[in-house]
Amino acid sequence: MRLIVLYGAPATGKYTIGKILAERLGYKLFHNHLIIDLFKEILNERNDRTNVLDQEITLQILKEACNQNVEGVIYTFVYNPDKDRQFVTNLSQITNSETHFFELYCTQDTLLKRVTDESRKPFKKVHKKEHLEKFLKSGNYQSS
Repeated sequence: MRLIVLYGAPATGKYTIGKILAERLGYKLFHNHLIIDLFKEILNERNDRTNVLDQEITLQILKEACNQNVEGVIYTFVYNPDKDRQFVTNLSQITNSETHFFELYCTQDTLLKRVTDESRKPFKKVHKKEHLEKFLKSGNYQSS
């Protein structure tokens, strides 16, 4: 299985680009809000424990996709180097060198323009400028 990981701050276009890539390559799109929205629906919030569960579930799903010979998966997530280093190491080991990481980056001005886009509303994504600004200040989310 080939795994393409798109990462970057909220509103950089991970889902949009992932969807296009998945369609063109015939891969599955596993965007991070498939799990995040489930947690928000059942538990109402995200915290350190749900982040750990999110990562555990993601790794199990990707391992099973590998076991079932899925050709390729596009996976998206917001990377925080202070919390996600081990997760990234684990992601890179799933496919035995068939994992490729691509960082998507936008200036903060562009992020603030994109965050209110209607395409974000079907998911429980950050969709208000003030929430994005607060989120970006809470961690190092624009780090390679």
